[in-house]
Parts: sequence; structure tokens; C-alpha cells
Amino acid sequence: MPEFHPAAQKLLEAFRRFRNTDWQRRNAEGCKPSEIAVLLCLKRAGKESDHGIAVSEISAALGVTLPTVTQLVNGLVDQGLIERAADQKDRRVVRLTLTERGQQIAGQAAVSMRNRFNGLVAHLGEERSLQFAQLLDETMTYFHETGRKRRQSEGDEQA
Repeated sequence: MPEFHPAAQKLLEAFRRFRNTDWQRRNAEGCKPSEIAVLLCLKRAGKESDHGIAVSEISAALGVTLPTVTQLVNGLVDQGLIERAADQKDRRVVRLTLTERGQQIAGQAAVSMRNRFNGLVAHLGEERSLQFAQLLDETMTYFHETGRKRRQSEGDEQA
């Protein structure tokens, strides 16, 4: 089996160290990062409309499956952070809105996230921060493309 290229080894180690940091594990009021993502999505939607947002819209915005969002929503409803209401135009559609407590937690999470990323920019500098963001985008593109190609070849092998 071929050895790791030294640069590839450094990247792997950096990814492992990054995964073990608490950059996204800090939680507001005991919420998980995935729950905070849903709350922030609802907070953004609330700025655009006071009618709430559908589960499918959250799923699309976060890039996760409907069952995953539904599970998160159920937990957040149980915690009293979001409310469900039938859509006034289409009773089959359920709209979600933040409760007052949900608004507070989403606000705290937004401030915390903004402060942490502004701190990162201050630490790295603007030029390096923009370069880092570009490199992360290129990294994600690479992994998405290689994953897509792998899934295609696995599909070809099964056919």
C-alpha cells in the first residue's frame, strides 16, 4: 500500500485535531450544534416572515434529510424552543416558529458564533482568513466530487 504523501499526512493530522476541538461543540442552554443550526435557520426565517418556515425549507437550507430535521424539530418542540402551527393557506403544511425562549437561545448562539469567527479573523488576519475560506470551499468541492464519482462507480459495479 502506498505511503501517505507528507503533505497528505499533515492534512490528515490537522483534520483529526480540528475534529477534536470544541469549535462547534459549545452549546447554548444545553442544545447540540445541530439543534442550534435549526434555531438559527428559524431565526433567519423569522426576519423574512412572521408566518414561520416549513420543515422542508429547513432541510433544504441546512442540506440534511427531512427525517433528520423532523427528529431535531421534535426535540426542540419538547424543549419548548419552537412551536408548530398549521399553515393558514394549506392546512397540510406545518409552519415552525421560535418561542420566546427559542429566540433568546438563538440570539445567544448567533452572538457567540459571530464573536468566535470575528476572533478567528482577528487571529489570522483578513487576507489569511479569506484564503482559508477559499481553501475550505475547494476542499469541500474536492470531497463532494470524489464522493459523487465513488458512488457512481459503485452503482456501475452493482448494475
